[in-house]
Amino acid sequence: MRSKRRKYARIPFILTNKIPLLKQITGIRFKFGFSRLSEKQTIFDGRFFWLSHFVELEDGDFSRQPMNVLSLLQKNLPSDLVQNPLPDTYSFLILTDPHITQEDTRLFERLPNICIQSDAFLIINGDATRSGSPEQLDLLTDLIQYIPLPVYPVVGNHDIYFHRWSLWQKVMGKSIYRIDSGTTTFFVLDSANGLFGSTQLDWLEEQLKTVKTGSHLFIFSHCNFFIPRHMIFQQFYDFKDRSRFIKLCKGKVEAVFTGHSHKQYSHIAEGVPYINLEDFRDKGTYCRVHVSPKGFHCTYGSVADVPEYAIYSEFNKNK
Repeated sequence: MRSKRRKYARIPFILTNKIPLLKQITGIRFKFGFSRLSEKQTIFDGRFFWLSHFVELEDGDFSRQPMNVLSLLQKNLPSDLVQNPLPDTYSFLILTDPHITQEDTRLFERLPNICIQSDAFLIINGDATRSGSPEQLDLLTDLIQYIPLPVYPVVGNHDIYFHRWSLWQKVMGKSIYRIDSGTTTFFVLDSANGLFGSTQLDWLEEQLKTVKTGSHLFIFSHCNFFIPRHMIFQQFYDFKDRSRFIKLCKGKVEAVFTGHSHKQYSHIAEGVPYINLEDFRDKGTYCRVHVSPKGFHCTYGSVADVPEYAIYSEFNKNK
């Protein structure tokens, strides 16, 4: 029988060549993408790399408003999931990896056209921008204002390229937070540099103890934990972090949603489904999660299949 340790520690690389171990596991795309500098260091193959510090956890306030709260209030739409509790039956939208640039919005402006009455909020599950530049973040925040749902962002590795984590926090807000609404609780976690770190996992462990029994509990984070085959890249390189996270989720979390690899697949670990989403960048793919007292199920679609209507023209006019 294959051991759990072997099952959870699959690395789809041949480690006998001369490529440094960290590069084989995390890839060069993390070269400029670490969240926060701290006094901690780790050594891989004799080289030093900074670990995340997650300073924002020190303030004790882990709630947050959606990105487009002012726009929703102007339209007299529900903006705060705490003050406007989620019903027993609802749906929410989630997309990942749009990689927006100044030259290409990836059809992001069509998102308002797919919203239906049961949709309660939207999760952007990381890599909202190509490189996290001020211009890309400005465009992203402008586009978000047209979405008639509370929008909650997740930080991805592309969003913090060139040490832009502080810019992400300034423009987009906290990268780690918790939302409680009705019978649902969800956590947004920061895995933008390929790990969680003990500080973040300690916080999650304590937070999970306070979730009401019987609640729907979802976790959103950017980096994928599992791969279906060798050709798909995995960048969550700290296997101790991953093992501890899996144990924390066991028997408590209903589902974990990730992105990053740009492929759609799922994996079940300790009874919890880990659902990895196809990227929004290439085909405009989104997922609608239908939640009810019986559980949840996912359906998929593409914004490329819906007409532009007036949203895109209004956006260009205001620019």
